[in-house]
Amino acid sequence: MKIKKIIAGAAAFAVALGLTVSMPYIAAAEETGTENSSAAVSFEDVEKTVMSGNLTVLSLQENIEMIGEIDYDSLQEDILSAMNQLADAQWILNQAISYGFSSDSYRLDQVNTQWKSLDEQYEAIKDGTTKKKNDESQWLMRNTQKQLVMAAESLYMTQKNLEVSRGALLRQASALDRTKKEMEVRRRNGQVSDLNIAELNNGAVQLESGKATLEMNMEILSLQLKNLLGIDLGTKLILSDPKLPGAADFAAMYVEKDLASAKANSYELYDAKKKLDDAEDALKDAQGKFDYYERPDSSTRRNADHSWNSAKYSYDATVRNFELNFRTLYAKVKDCSQVLEAARSALETEEKAYQADKIRFSYGTISQNALKTAEDDLAAARDKVRSCSFDLASAYRQYEHAVNDGIVSSGSASGGM
Repeated sequence: MKIKKIIAGAAAFAVALGLTVSMPYIAAAEETGTENSSAAVSFEDVEKTVMSGNLTVLSLQENIEMIGEIDYDSLQEDILSAMNQLADAQWILNQAISYGFSSDSYRLDQVNTQWKSLDEQYEAIKDGTTKKKNDESQWLMRNTQKQLVMAAESLYMTQKNLEVSRGALLRQASALDRTKKEMEVRRRNGQVSDLNIAELNNGAVQLESGKATLEMNMEILSLQLKNLLGIDLGTKLILSDPKLPGAADFAAMYVEKDLASAKANSYELYDAKKKLDDAEDALKDAQGKFDYYERPDSSTRRNADHSWNSAKYSYDATVRNFELNFRTLYAKVKDCSQVLEAARSALETEEKAYQADKIRFSYGTISQNALKTAEDDLAAARDKVRSCSFDLASAYRQYEHAVNDGIVSSGSASGGM
């Protein structure tokens, strides 16, 4: 029955919109904007906006630049000067203790400890260990910045898709209103019961509830997005549709070459390899503490072997999962492209069907409600194209981050062992 279908559709839409929006890693900010202010942001400008406005990103950038300004030669000279001063103090204290002028051996121990600590720092700078650790810290902080950019881009696309959902809800509300008017006429003619009208009214209530939930979620997402972008929370955010990758972009995608770049740019894989190297060093240290060849059944040797094997399997699993997620993302871009083409084809068909219905309506062979339904079908086909274009733009952007920043989504695939 037509009434049942409309009510069921409205209820299903309300349930589908009953999602909860939660981004616990985004801190709240004070609202300082005005109700009349607005900010237009394009998807292509999200990264630039986050990098220039997000407070966490700016704080990380200050630390990155501070580390980058370290003069290791000058620092080494300062440490050497301090070591020389401590060496003088050591000599004086040793002389005083030797000749019985002082029994302050505790003070001498302190000086010796300080000298040893400075010597370790000096050697770490000399052999490049300090710079290597600082470079790693900079890489990790840049990686965190990119993660925040990707979070903002994800929220941006979610908001755009909710805009499409809102349009669909509004069309359903209009269709339900037309049906209610039609059913009222039929009720007066005794063709439908009061129960049918009550069911229809309940469907309208559920639909309004779905709209309210959708608006609430959009408001929360907007606040979270503005916080990530570094825009005052009281500002009205205006988001444009994203640009789509072109034929040249698709032609430049080579999965093996791009995978090699992604691996080279991945801090995750770098850190995993570092842990593997540490495990290998631990194995060599353990081997040096016992006769490796004459005691093959030694528990020390077995434990060292187990630890190494565990670390190796863990590293291999990390690399495999990375590659799996990357290849999945590559396939997703290709699939989103073909799905968009299919949606465009369906839209062309709906446009032709709508034009035919307009002609039928002009001849009086279909009702105005039937023509309105055809308009809704055409609008739904257009929304489908928009949603598919959002999916493609988002997937391609994630692929760019994977190649250029070495960051792949852990949610696209799992497992590996």
